[in-house]
Amino acid sequence: MGGRKGILFGIGRNNYVQRNKPRLDQEPSDYRSCGGDRGACRRNAVGGPIQENKDKVQRANPITYVTKNDPPFLIVHGDKDPLVPHNQSEILLDALKKAGVEATLYTVPGGGHGGFKDPQVEVLVAQFFNKHLRK
Repeated sequence: MGGRKGILFGIGRNNYVQRNKPRLDQEPSDYRSCGGDRGACRRNAVGGPIQENKDKVQRANPITYVTKNDPPFLIVHGDKDPLVPHNQSEILLDALKKAGVEATLYTVPGGGHGGFKDPQVEVLVAQFFNKHLRK
């Protein structure tokens, strides 16, 4: 089996403990899928209150598994994402770089949760795949 040559990142929250830093220009995260209870999504992810399940939170946190052997990452995140706070991508980027993994974060101005219409996204994805998958 071959190894992974690159990751185009599209996953949810990376760090349940380190919450979103409030910004006046950013909508709050959308917790309607959890009955409007802001903490319910986080509690449901680990089977109880976050602060009482730190070991489960750690195991659910993708950053726990970052190593220097990980493939390159391209992370694309909208700065108006109503579901996943932008700082989650910043946290992941920092963890990857700290481990020595090649990683890029592109922030889509005005972008929500996927479905980006920014033409730069397509250019970056093509460049990323050409660079890392044609080796």
